[in-house]
Amino acid sequence: MGQTVWGGRAGDSAAGISWDWIEVSEGIIAIADPMMMITNLRLLGREGEVLTAHEVAPHLNGLVHRLPWQAEVSRALEQTQHTLPRPAVPFAGITSKSLSAGAGGWLT
Repeated sequence: MGQTVWGGRAGDSAAGISWDWIEVSEGIIAIADPMMMITNLRLLGREGEVLTAHEVAPHLNGLVHRLPWQAEVSRALEQTQHTLPRPAVPFAGITSKSLSAGAGGWLT
C-alpha cells in the first residue's frame, strides 16, 4: 500500500492530485478509496458554483483512470523489491541452549 501524487504546472500555477493505493494481489494495483482523493483543484458546476468533494469524485476518478499511474507504481515496487534486504527467515536449528547464550533465532 502507498500513496501516489501526480501534478503539473501551467505558467505560474500548479495542480496536483494524490490518492492512496493498495496491491490487491501480486501485480494488481487499485485505488484504496475512490472517494478520498486529495487535490488543490476546484471544479465548477454549470452555474459557476464550486462543486463539493462528493460531486468532484467522479471527475477525479475519470482523470486518474486516464493516467498511467498503475504502471508507475508497479515499476516503483519492482525497484524497491530489488533494493530491500531479504526478509528474515526462522532458523530451524535453534535450541534453548543457543538462545540462553545470546544467539539470535533469525537469519537474514
